[in-house]
Amino acid sequence: MLNHFNNTEHFLLNYKFPINYGRKKVHNNPHCFSITMGIIQELKEREDLLENRNIHKELWDILDNFKNQTKYANFRYSAITVNKNLKCLPHKDNNNTGNSIIIGFGDYINGELILYDDNNKITNKLNIKHKWVMFNAGEITHSVNKFIGNRITVVYHS
Repeated sequence: MLNHFNNTEHFLLNYKFPINYGRKKVHNNPHCFSITMGIIQELKEREDLLENRNIHKELWDILDNFKNQTKYANFRYSAITVNKNLKCLPHKDNNNTGNSIIIGFGDYINGELILYDDNNKITNKLNIKHKWVMFNAGEITHSVNKFIGNRITVVYHS
């Protein structure tokens, strides 16, 4: 399993992520390196998301295969989002339904997933570097702690 993890991490760290000029609610920069592939139930009309799955087929296949060799092999999802060095502001993924699973790759320091309560008070800081976390990203406000280094997160969701 460790070799499979290392191969996936190496692939992600060397992948040429497209520039994303969207996702304005999650960051303060003019663009980010983030890609969503597949179908998000609330955005079924977004054909570009499904098209991304075909354009980035190798990425999709590697990430699907990676997940299927972990304790989350039976986790059902319809989309994968990959973020590279994205420091997300507090937000909810309003178009997601149900739980998401997330894992971090890279050589970064800090970069915890921060969860908030309904009063926007921090309830938890979770280390996701090489660790899986499951949470409902559509119902729980979350953000990313400051980090240094290369940080890639992979989120499986619907």
